[in-house]
Amino acid sequence: MVQIAEFLAAYPPFDSLDESEITRIAASSRLEHHESGSQIMDGFSRPVEELAVVVAGQVELWNSPDHKPDGPDEILGPGGVFGYSAMLTGSSIGPLAIAAGPVQVCRVPNHAVRAVF
Repeated sequence: MVQIAEFLAAYPPFDSLDESEITRIAASSRLEHHESGSQIMDGFSRPVEELAVVVAGQVELWNSPDHKPDGPDEILGPGGVFGYSAMLTGSSIGPLAIAAGPVQVCRVPNHAVRAVF
């Protein structure tokens, strides 16, 4: 939990929170490992109930359901946050997130982070 809290505290929007709030969020979070090419999130086909923060590696994001054949819309590295728009709205508005190499992400549940966004 301490490692997650320290990591989150270094990146927006978490870097603006006080220590007790970050500790609370970290306590509800979990780390996941993904292999290259694996799907991390598909916010077009399933409701998103957690946002994700890239801890290590890179994540390719497609922000529209008609996935461009020429590559992702964005590539996120450590500290990159995704899934929050779909989580906040409860709508299937994306993104599709795929691991671009080995990736570690921190999953933060809606109930723990909603007020921050």
